[in-house]
Amino acid sequence: MKKTLFLTLLTGAAATLWAEPPAQMSAHTIRLVMSDSQVARTARNAAAQGPWYRLQDVGDFLLSFPITDKNAFCVNYPRPGGGEYEVSVSYTPIPADNKAHVNLESADFNVGITLSFTGNSSGSADIRWHEAGETRHFRNIRFSIAQEDPGPGITLPEESLNRDPELWDDGLQNILQDISETRYHSTTDKLYQKRLISLLPLVMVMHDASCTTPDFKGNTALHYACALSHTNLVRWLVNHGADLEALTEKGASIDACISGTNAQSIRDILAQARRERDYPLRGPQAEEQEAAQAVKWLETAFTCADVNSPLYEIPLRDELAQQHADLLYLYVRQNRALPPHVDKTEPLGNLLTRLQRANMHRGMFSDALQQQLYQLRANALHELQKDGKALAMLPHMMLQREAEGMNYDACSVLYRACMEGNVALVSWLLEHGVQRRLTDKAGNEVELPADIPNAAEIRALLQDNGSAASESLAPALVAGKTFCFSGHPPCTHTWKQSNNDCVGAVRVDSDWCIINISYTRTGNNTATITRCSQWSPGGTYAADSETRTFHLSFTSDTEGSATCTVETKTGELHTSAGSFTLQ
Repeated sequence: MKKTLFLTLLTGAAATLWAEPPAQMSAHTIRLVMSDSQVARTARNAAAQGPWYRLQDVGDFLLSFPITDKNAFCVNYPRPGGGEYEVSVSYTPIPADNKAHVNLESADFNVGITLSFTGNSSGSADIRWHEAGETRHFRNIRFSIAQEDPGPGITLPEESLNRDPELWDDGLQNILQDISETRYHSTTDKLYQKRLISLLPLVMVMHDASCTTPDFKGNTALHYACALSHTNLVRWLVNHGADLEALTEKGASIDACISGTNAQSIRDILAQARRERDYPLRGPQAEEQEAAQAVKWLETAFTCADVNSPLYEIPLRDELAQQHADLLYLYVRQNRALPPHVDKTEPLGNLLTRLQRANMHRGMFSDALQQQLYQLRANALHELQKDGKALAMLPHMMLQREAEGMNYDACSVLYRACMEGNVALVSWLLEHGVQRRLTDKAGNEVELPADIPNAAEIRALLQDNGSAASESLAPALVAGKTFCFSGHPPCTHTWKQSNNDCVGAVRVDSDWCIINISYTRTGNNTATITRCSQWSPGGTYAADSETRTFHLSFTSDTEGSATCTVETKTGELHTSAGSFTLQ
């Protein structure tokens, strides 16, 4: 599925007004409004049976006809991975039915659009999009026709997972209004007022009370609130996690900016906030090793490598991330220090630094982490869609289920694919080693329902592949997983984006560099890992090289036994045995 698949159109409700379609499209543009349309998938050319999923944040579908006496034109359209393909567009009015047909033909796909007119230049439409052996049906789409001459062209709608951020208010809007209406007399106060009025909306958008001023002088909203002696704003910022130790680019602290008639009250607010921030938390202690493991897990999650996996779901709130966030919150608050091995320049390091320097309660820190993790994953999925990765649509459909009132549940990915009648996705999942267990939203193992779309084809796929898939321990994909071999020589490696890491010159000791390491699933419970490395002392010339081949036999989905064969540059072979973990 390419990004061009994210179009959408509709079969609207029966209209009471009808109008004949235009006879000519010369110098006219058809605009199909795709947002809030619905989509269903079937086998190629099959009739739509549902279930239907609502799409949001989808760009409009535009068809611009040139000045010509024909209702047709051809145009080149860029491919997602580079290059172009030719698309031919034709328009056929059917006055007797108050409809018109628009067809798009290309080597990669073909699209049939039916326009039902309820006015001279508007109405509703539906689309059948045929590509890669399946048909997508779109409904609930409005269209309009306008006379303009932009030249021949098409704009295929692209779906975005980025949404306008929810504003962080909690009373800040009223404080902003109060500051806007206050009359300050000194030139300095007027300047601070102007900067605050520009800055506080950013605080609401970014959900961060420590935002710096747009002029990049390093002043935060708390600096200005103290300088203007605005007690209510100081209290709001402190209660919402403002950095109490922030410095301007010239080194001015928050305390150095306090002035005005409310100076002592503001000092008291800041002192109390620092006491609450620094007061050691009672209860269970967070150990350093546990904190380091939580950091490692979250930093991997923040790289979004998991969105490439067919098992990936993007819940609105990641419960496993929540557990790690709670542990790190305890560690930082109890030790007044960051956990070991935290990269302060990365998103997680920034959040932990905020926690260390601000009076943030547990819920505030957790919400900030979840919001950033969700946004990073949504952006990563959007990039996959732009690259034409079909599977990127599956997590979004799960999101749409939640948006329509269906809570995140225990349904297996295979169950979801089966229930929507997606034959291609069921086949793909089985080929890539997904276990056959079908579990419903309550976590109960169930049989395949008889009334799902394409039931016969899906049942055949499950019968052909189910026996092997249900016994499979060896994963098909290892992106984000770490392999550790305990034999001789030992080996540890973490895959990033795929099963085949071309990692360049990652040093494993003084002069040995890994060039490539790949993972291949060879059976239900077996796999092979091949690691190529070279020895280049003092330069790039490979003075020596070796290839390690690990034959893995899984006893569970995370560990097992292995043999390692090392082949040197001269052809010598050395074999050893040991155990391994892959998790």
